[in-house]
Amino acid sequence: MFVVKVTHGETTRRLVLEEPYSFAALCALVRDRFELSDDALATARLRYTDPDGDLISLNTDGELLEALSLLAGAEPPLLRMTLSVGEAPAGTGAASWAASLAGALPPPSEGSAGGDAASLPPSLLGGGGAPGQAPRMSIGSDDSDVVVVDEEGEGGGKGGEGEGEAAREEDEAQKAEDEARRARERAEEEERLSEEAARALQAEEEERRASEERALAEAKEAAAAAAAAEREREEEARAIAAVAKAEAEAAEERERREMEEAVRVAREEERREVREREERERREAEERREEAARLAREEEEEEARRAEAAAAARRAQEEEERREAAERAAREEEERIRAAEEAEAREREEARAAREEAEREEERERVTVEGAPSCPTSTLELFGLTTGKLPA
Repeated sequence: MFVVKVTHGETTRRLVLEEPYSFAALCALVRDRFELSDDALATARLRYTDPDGDLISLNTDGELLEALSLLAGAEPPLLRMTLSVGEAPAGTGAASWAASLAGALPPPSEGSAGGDAASLPPSLLGGGGAPGQAPRMSIGSDDSDVVVVDEEGEGGGKGGEGEGEAAREEDEAQKAEDEARRARERAEEEERLSEEAARALQAEEEERRASEERALAEAKEAAAAAAAAEREREEEARAIAAVAKAEAEAAEERERREMEEAVRVAREEERREVREREERERREAEERREEAARLAREEEEEEARRAEAAAAARRAQEEEERREAAERAAREEEERIRAAEEAEAREREEARAAREEAEREEERERVTVEGAPSCPTSTLELFGLTTGKLPA
C-alpha cells in the first residue's frame, strides 16, 4: 500500500494505491477523485519530481513502479504528483492515459517498430517511383558500408546525338544489368536492415521487459519493505498506544490519589484550624480571666500599698512628732544643762576671781609688811593665778 498525494491547481487529494500497482488503477483513482470529463482526460498528464529535482511524467506501469521504488526507506512512504489538464501532450501521453483508463496497455511509441514492414520507411519498400524504375535514394545502416546510389538523371546515356544504334542498344543493356544489380543489392540490404531492426527491436523489448521486471521487483521489494516498515510502525504505534494508555491510567490513578490526598489534607487542615481556633479562644478566655484576676490582685495590692503607705505615713508622722518632742526635750535639757553649767562656771569664775582678789590682797599686804616685793610662794600658786584654776 502506498499513499499518493495528487495536486491539481489549488486542490490536493490523498489517494491510497493498493496492490497490484498499475498505472490504470492510478488513472482511475485520479479520474474519480477529481471528477475529470472525457475531454479533460484527453489532455491530462501526471508528473512527479525525482530526487534529482527533475519533473518526470508517468505513462506506463513500469514508470509507475519506478516512481514507487524511489519510496523505499522513505518516512513516510509518500509520493507527491501534479495533475495538469489542457496541455497538448507530446509523444504517446494522451494515448497512454486513454488506454490506461480503458484498462488496456499503452500502445508502443512512435518509432519503435515491431518488426513488420509497416514500420519501415517507404523508401525501403521500393515505393515512390514509377514501375520499372529504381527510386532515387541512398540507403545504408550504422554497421554496414553498403551504399546504393541512384544514378538515373545524372546522365541519360553515354552516347550523344552522333552515336549510332549499336551504342544505344549497348547502353540499354548496361542499364538493365545495373538495374538488376541494384534491385538485388536493395533486396539484400532491405532483408539485412529488417533483420537488424527485428534484432534491435527484440533486444529493446527484452531490455524493456527486464527493466520493467527489475523495476517491478524493486517496487515489490520497496512495497514489502514499506509494508514491513508500516507493520513495524503499527506495532510501535500499538506499543506506544499501550504505553500511553498505561501512562494515562497511571496518571489518572495518580490524579485520583492526589485528589484524595488533597481532600484529606484539606479536611485535616480544616480540623486543625478548628482546633487552633478553639484553642485560641480558650487561651484568650483564660488570658482574659487571668488578666481580670491580675487586675483584681493589682487593685488589692494597690489598696494594700495605699493603706500601708497611709499607715507608714501615720507612723512616720507619729515618729516625727515623737522625735521632735524628744529633740525639744533634749534641747530643753541641753539648755538646762548648759544654763546650769554656765551658772556653775559663773560661780566658779566668781569664786576664782574672789580668790584671786583675796590672794592679791594678801600679796599686797605681805609686800607691804616685808617692805619688798615677793614672788609667789610656789609654782602651783602661780599656775592658779594664770589659769584661773585653784590648786586642789
